Amino acid sequence: MPQTPTYSYYRQALAGHVMPCAFVDLELFDRNARDIAARAGAKRVRIASKSIRCVHLIERILANNEKYRGVMAYSVREAVFLSHQGLDDILVAYPAYHELDDSGLAEELRRGKRIVVMADCADHVHQYDRYGKEYNVVVPVCIDLDMSSRFPGLYFGVLRSPIVTPEQAVNLARVLRGNKHVRFAGIVGYEAQIAGVPDNLPGKVAWNWFVRSLKARSLREVRERRARVVEAIRADGHEIEFVNGGGTGSVETTEEENCVTEIAVGSGFFCPTLFDHY
Repeated sequence: MPQTPTYSYYRQALAGHVMPCAFVDLELFDRNARDIAARAGAKRVRIASKSIRCVHLIERILANNEKYRGVMAYSVREAVFLSHQGLDDILVAYPAYHELDDSGLAEELRRGKRIVVMADCADHVHQYDRYGKEYNVVVPVCIDLDMSSRFPGLYFGVLRSPIVTPEQAVNLARVLRGNKHVRFAGIVGYEAQIAGVPDNLPGKVAWNWFVRSLKARSLREVRERRARVVEAIRADGHEIEFVNGGGTGSVETTEEENCVTEIAVGSGFFCPTLFDHY
């Protein structure tokens, strides 16, 4: 393979194949996996399946480096599907509600598989507890922590969760502790405004400066919020199995946070053009 693969190289590689077809350059894919593992420093990396969409490639990443442990699935049904394929330690990225019905989650939990669902309010917890009681299982639950920044006249981030303060997080952890068929497993905080917003766009000097300034200010807030939430939950007597954060565009900054135990990465394994301008 040439140092920088060209159109003619790929054209030759695909010669004779019926189109359309899916093609992944595994040499470059493996190189990206090695680079991400190096960027993550001492942290473990959880693979975001919404960006991969191929079990074989997920397995290939897991085999690439011991830092790769676990998958972040898009939904409960996808988590169950991935569990059926032999994968384990699966974190569902978004809260579920009616999706639990006939999902097969209980069967996987009874088999000893680790699937953790997400909650951002007491209603989610009560729904998981009802499901656990009906199927006689204990459902592991993590708290979805909002990592957006609210500046005067500007909301910088995504509207992900109503859990923002340490007090709100502790209250939700107490709700989990007060129900028999759920248990508190960890915390997820995705700083989308840092991980998913380009700040080095060609020809946009002023815009890049503006975004970098917002990111720098938001990053200080993100680090303080996450650390305070973790400290408050532990002080209230809860054990935290994992603290998940980050994304492809913020691996280095998330790695610096002592309270974070794992970083979620997805798109970076394919290195899409979105990440050309960071």
